[in-house]
Amino acid sequence: MDTLKMFLPSSSPFVASSFVGCGLADEDMDDLGSCFDAAGRGTITELRLSDTSMTTVGEGLLEGFGALRELRMENNLFSAIPSGLFQDVEALEFLSFQHNELESLPSGMFDGMSHLWSLDLGSNRLTSLPDGLFGTSSGLASLKSLYFNDNALSAVTAECFDGLEAVSTLNLSSNTLSSLPSGFLVTLTALIVL
Repeated sequence: MDTLKMFLPSSSPFVASSFVGCGLADEDMDDLGSCFDAAGRGTITELRLSDTSMTTVGEGLLEGFGALRELRMENNLFSAIPSGLFQDVEALEFLSFQHNELESLPSGMFDGMSHLWSLDLGSNRLTSLPDGLFGTSSGLASLKSLYFNDNALSAVTAECFDGLEAVSTLNLSSNTLSSLPSGFLVTLTALIVL
């Protein structure tokens, strides 16, 4: 089976050279779903929607993306991620929402992402992380790299990192953390870089 990679080039917002076959023009990003349908959602393995100045992500944007392994939505203006956005991307291994304006993350947003090994949420506006965000119910057994650098985190609880035994790199640099809670490292047994 052939797989397809789709890119929205970062050279200029809305330059659609990779999307020409679906009729996506610079001024018409509203019909992205039909472009995915034309390309064959189930065959797309890598999707980059970076440097687009997009402000919102529709909850159903990734429906049917069963083969998607890499998703980059970097350098945009997203302030929120819908809680059900990742429910159809169980094969996802790499996810980056760095350099956006994310202010919070919904609980349970990573449920079922057992293949995810790298998650980059650096350079956003996150002020806190909900307890259980990465808990054992989320199934993030493969997650090795986790980036929250350059946010506005002022505190984290030990419980927010429960269930992340495989994480070897955790970047919390350039936040406003004054201390880490007691027991913070107990469940992060594979941690090498903090």
